[in-house]
Amino acid sequence: MSKNTQPQNRLLISFLITLIILNLIDVALSYGSRSLLSTYIEVISILLLGIILGHYITFFFNKPARKKIVYFDMLDMPMQFKLAEEYIRSSSQNLKLEYPEITGIAAGRKNIKGKNLKAVAIIIQVTKKEGNVKPFPLYIQYKGFRIPTDVQQAGIAKAQFTSIASGVSRKDDLMYGTLGIPIKKGSELFYMSCYHVYCNKELAAGKLSVENPNDPTLISPCFSDLNGAPITPVGTIIEGFLTESLDVAIMKPQIDIVPNYSEIPGPIYYRTLTREQENKIILRFRGNGSKAVREGFLRNIAFDQYIDYEGKKDHHLINLIQIDRCASDGDSGAAVCDLSGNYIGYVVASDNNFTYIIAAYTIENLTNYKFI
Repeated sequence: MSKNTQPQNRLLISFLITLIILNLIDVALSYGSRSLLSTYIEVISILLLGIILGHYITFFFNKPARKKIVYFDMLDMPMQFKLAEEYIRSSSQNLKLEYPEITGIAAGRKNIKGKNLKAVAIIIQVTKKEGNVKPFPLYIQYKGFRIPTDVQQAGIAKAQFTSIASGVSRKDDLMYGTLGIPIKKGSELFYMSCYHVYCNKELAAGKLSVENPNDPTLISPCFSDLNGAPITPVGTIIEGFLTESLDVAIMKPQIDIVPNYSEIPGPIYYRTLTREQENKIILRFRGNGSKAVREGFLRNIAFDQYIDYEGKKDHHLINLIQIDRCASDGDSGAAVCDLSGNYIGYVVASDNNFTYIIAAYTIENLTNYKFI
């Protein structure tokens, strides 16, 4: 019995006992003019009436407190993103095992007929939406909430091997990329690009990190663009690594390098992006493969993507920036800026719909290098 109905039930019992006593007194005073049977009937009737009244008192006063149901779409946007991102961090690898056709996954705004809604969903990228052996769930259960999914079709993201907008490669490697961006460690000047650009040889051998490698010389123009011209060393590789968060390598320049930013202002300083800027701001890059400025809207600031490194390794990278413009082969390492010249990151891969970018704040948080 709950505390809030105990007083009502005690009052009812007292009331019934009083009625019974009064009825018996009435019988006694009537000097037997009433039959014993009628007295019993009255007492039983009072008891039945009490049971009925007790039931309704319990019903009205002892209703269990209704638990307020909170639906996922009733949460504010930051909390929706937080829950969706938590699920991705904890379960994306298992989801990939269950659905091998997944190429990328992220928390983002649900898209219907090209329009982004305010509701957050778990964005799942696949190479094809139809004909999957196992259909994707419309919702994913997590911490008592049903988080909607949004399955989108996109090609396989590939590393875009091909200076700041100048081509760069090892001196005998046909694979090439973009020279990269100037950075500092202490007072020393270095250049940063992708591991798969500077250290393609090591990646091909299955190595995911390198320090002071053998034959570390980098050349620009790249080996495939020499066309009979003499090899021009521009620097030597100091270190590089491919992890869950970074595809990065560092070069110590041997000559003065003039950044080719004539078509892109900056980079001035790096900028940290927010969810509120998704689908609102334009980012741009110019890589050696594109040989022209390319622009696209920011679509997602924390996309998890499986990158195909030309058959050498299918690698999972997390927290990539996604823009809705494709990069060309050879654009890996190209600086990405906003329209004011603030540095955002550099190109790491592209599929047939989007370009993926290693964020500048990821580099500063996870390495000892700083942007100039």
